[in-house]
Amino acid sequence: MFTANTFDIMLEFNQQAIKDLQVRSLNTSADTNLWMKGPFSRIIEQQVPPLEVKACWNKPSTEICTDDKNDLIELSVEVNGGARQILTGRILTIDGEASIKLPVVLDIDHNGRPYAHLAPPKPLRLHMKKLKVTYEGSKWPEFLSKFNPEKEATSLRSVLTTELMGPLASIPLTYMPYSLPVTMPLQSGKSNGALPITQAQAQLVKNSNSVVLGLMLDQSRNAPSVFPTLLAGKRRVNAALGLSTEGLNSLLSYLCQQGRATGSLVHSLWGPISWQWESLAVTLHQGRIHLTGVLQQQGSKTIVNTDVQSFLDKMAVCNADWHQQI
Repeated sequence: MFTANTFDIMLEFNQQAIKDLQVRSLNTSADTNLWMKGPFSRIIEQQVPPLEVKACWNKPSTEICTDDKNDLIELSVEVNGGARQILTGRILTIDGEASIKLPVVLDIDHNGRPYAHLAPPKPLRLHMKKLKVTYEGSKWPEFLSKFNPEKEATSLRSVLTTELMGPLASIPLTYMPYSLPVTMPLQSGKSNGALPITQAQAQLVKNSNSVVLGLMLDQSRNAPSVFPTLLAGKRRVNAALGLSTEGLNSLLSYLCQQGRATGSLVHSLWGPISWQWESLAVTLHQGRIHLTGVLQQQGSKTIVNTDVQSFLDKMAVCNADWHQQI
């Protein structure tokens, strides 16, 4: 948790987590993965004159890199198959790797929840030097010396860009826990019942090889101009959630207003006891959290003003112990 010059909520995913999310998205059916706009097929079958293309792809990979002083993500994938020239019948063999470097953009899903993904690709940015296009499958070897495979490779650019790189670039790089009751305002102007996000930004952070999604919940505060990182130097952590003091208090206030700051416990003498926070605010300190608010228990109200000792365990989960209560 942090407070100075930062976002109210920050979600950060490093390169290894992004690769894992990509594989999980590709292996999940469209019926259960609501983030996807359509099903993924590993077959490319497209007729784009003068070629008929049929190929398959495998082993997609994402790597955070720097190109012309800009932080980008390189998306690469193995492709093999063939292409037939419609007029001549010549067969081209396609085998190798195609790649493209793209920036990160922000998008909103159908529930109003923001996420980051790669920008839509353009054919001219497609890198094909590792993709071999030959006439190995053609029936006229005596004429092959007169043909230039590079011309056919140029025709493949639009097919590979739209049918392959386009869908892969749309896979989310970041996800948001459903336990966070926050969304972007709906375009219709109607309330979706969640705490509204006033600003959302996505950016690459090269020194931690991660993608950061920063959210603000208050229009009176501007988002920081420089993206902080939660993962730098933490080799064993591949994803992190950060809350500022202002962001945490906004969430707690919203939950209290909605009547959702509730729970129950079992007392050794009194049995089950339900509780609910009528109001709650926190102040974050090193190693402790100060809480103030009004707590309802079994129909009675208690004014709370207390310190809670807090620490992170080996799994980077925040734990707390009650210290005192007035």
